[in-house]
Amino acid sequence: MIGVEPPETLDDEIEAVARQGEEPLEEDLEGSRRRWKLTGLSLPVTVEWEEGDGSWISLAPLEPVNECLLFKLTQCSQRAEGRRVRALTTGSYLLTVPPGAEVKFPPDFSPSDQPLSLSGWRGYLLLDAARFASSSIQVKLANGAAQYLRGGCPYFYLKGFEGSDALLERYGPLFHSELPHLTTGSASNWQQIGTVVVGQEGPGRNKWRTHFTPDPEASSQPLPQQIDELGSGWFFVRLYDSNDDLFESHQFRYVRDLKGVSLDPADPLLPGPDGHKPVSILLQREGDLRVRLEDGAEHLLMESSDEGPRITVPPLLELKEVHLSVVCGNGWEVPVCLPIQRLWWRLEQGGGSPEWTDRPVTMTQSLLRSARDVRILLQIPEGARDLELKAGFDEASALAVTRAGGEAAIALADYAGHPVLGRLEEIRLSLWIRKDGTRVGEIPLLLSPLRLACRFCQERFESWEGLERHLRKDHLCEHNADMLGLFSRDVPYTELALHQGLPVQLYYRCKYRGDNSQECDKIIPVCREHNPTTEFSHHWQSEHVGDPQERMEVLSAEEVKERFMPELRIQRQCQICEQLFYTDKTEELERHFSCAVISDAVRRKFFHVL
Repeated sequence: MIGVEPPETLDDEIEAVARQGEEPLEEDLEGSRRRWKLTGLSLPVTVEWEEGDGSWISLAPLEPVNECLLFKLTQCSQRAEGRRVRALTTGSYLLTVPPGAEVKFPPDFSPSDQPLSLSGWRGYLLLDAARFASSSIQVKLANGAAQYLRGGCPYFYLKGFEGSDALLERYGPLFHSELPHLTTGSASNWQQIGTVVVGQEGPGRNKWRTHFTPDPEASSQPLPQQIDELGSGWFFVRLYDSNDDLFESHQFRYVRDLKGVSLDPADPLLPGPDGHKPVSILLQREGDLRVRLEDGAEHLLMESSDEGPRITVPPLLELKEVHLSVVCGNGWEVPVCLPIQRLWWRLEQGGGSPEWTDRPVTMTQSLLRSARDVRILLQIPEGARDLELKAGFDEASALAVTRAGGEAAIALADYAGHPVLGRLEEIRLSLWIRKDGTRVGEIPLLLSPLRLACRFCQERFESWEGLERHLRKDHLCEHNADMLGLFSRDVPYTELALHQGLPVQLYYRCKYRGDNSQECDKIIPVCREHNPTTEFSHHWQSEHVGDPQERMEVLSAEEVKERFMPELRIQRQCQICEQLFYTDKTEELERHFSCAVISDAVRRKFFHVL
């Protein structure tokens, strides 16, 4: 609804009427002030009210409008109200455009259409006008004229002891200790202002308000002392030009006896080794300060202290804010919302949704190495969204974390092939936080402890050292024939000949079986310089028929020694360290297993990773 109001200097109790043309307008009874609904903007509007002496005064008529209108919004109860202003600065606005107008928004802005009571007019909600500081909104009117709207800093602002809370956008800044001043960057700006109206903000009528004429020579104007005498409340400041058109408006909260708010720990964003700690909030007071808890009070503990009320906030995910009502003196309750900035995360795999946590999640190393659709989801509080986040196994190779609003996702598949995944050690994936290039902290998000199972008996161990002690005691020990065969090998004749400086000559046995099932079994010596396949083919073609493939075998070292080379010394080789042993010293080989240095190359023959 778009309507018209009498001047703010007019008392709500004074009788008044409004007409558009000759027709009386319907009064809006739900507004925070007296207001009449407009049915259109093509006819002039007149507001008249009764003076104390019984005479009536008429406001200069509002002329027909053929331009876009801006209304700065405030939240009154469940209903947003706004007053027309000249330009965008900061805060929330409603932009209304007349029939036939074309509006072009910046490419990164998606407008939210709002229904209007005026036929043919369109409305657009602008929740954060500051975003239009670098790119303007263009409105092309039906008559060809163009308007450009750009956000920016307000001409006037409030300056004082300002507290920090989460209700700045809705209720304005929170001031305490002493009244703020209304100030500007240049004293000459006051020459544009005729009247400053200050009053109690919020729903309902007949609320306290007053007005004053600013000193055009002073850059800073004091607010009415009545506010300090009241003690607390939610207030507005509206600046009107000499034509009673609203130039700029502000809202603020004030609590005289509040001297400050402190948190312990001061920055609860990052958890410690045991998770998040409870946060202690101290409302430092001087005088009569009364505090009432709002939402979530069943989880909070409030105690009195000499310094002021103290509130303990346990480490619960749902406690992201603490809502209070604060009042002092004869004033009104002031809403305060203190954000509790904590970082939470959880592991997402398959269709499951485990609970959010503030401690490292665990995962087996076998699953970590094969992770495909596994992610770590981060829940990032509003106040931490300007931080630089990187995640990885070490800071040097960590990857930047991409965010979407208050959440971020870390895909474990992005770390496949990292060298740490091949090491026999506990694996830790951490989050590194920086602000403006300075390191803020490190949080371990995921721990993958080393868990090994013995390949022979499946006994489990948390370190390679423990498993190795077990292997030497129970498996790689003397008189263990299974280990002798598993971790040593017969050295073939060709290697033995090289080791012992003997002539290298291969010996093959022909495996041809004729029609009478009689095998050839002839031994064919092949010199090192000759191709064994060629030599065997000559034998086959001269004595047999058919395909010679896979019809020959190499003689074992034992048979070569027995039939052709008695000086050949048979050896076995330790598969753990590759040391050679003569077969007549198998006991030495068994003893060797119990103290052999197990190299990285063969370790994985002894275990599998869980």
